[in-house]
Amino acid sequence: MAAKKQISVYIDEELLYWIDTMVKKKFFANRNHALTMCVMTTKKLLTENEANLQEIGGQIAEMIQHVLDEQLPRVRQAVFDEIRRTLGETIPRVRELAKSVAEREPRDQGSTQQNL
Repeated sequence: MAAKKQISVYIDEELLYWIDTMVKKKFFANRNHALTMCVMTTKKLLTENEANLQEIGGQIAEMIQHVLDEQLPRVRQAVFDEIRRTLGETIPRVRELAKSVAEREPRDQGSTQQNL
């Protein structure tokens, strides 16, 4: 193992009390051991959490893709059917309206030159 560099850290009194208590209980050999173990454990947990998050992200992406693959054709068909139904109801109404408007307009009584 490489030589350790000596540093100074500021630490919360409550945390320092806990560390000293754990040293007295022989859980840690000394303050340096306690800080090293805590930092290494935290680093390990963060690395594991990051890996877990990446795995979960992959699983979520697979689930979304599955839903899209399965549901998208159904949604597309439902939208198409609704459009066809709506057009089926609307087109005859438009034809009736156009016919009604055409019947109300006065008949053309010849060209403009004939009327002069």
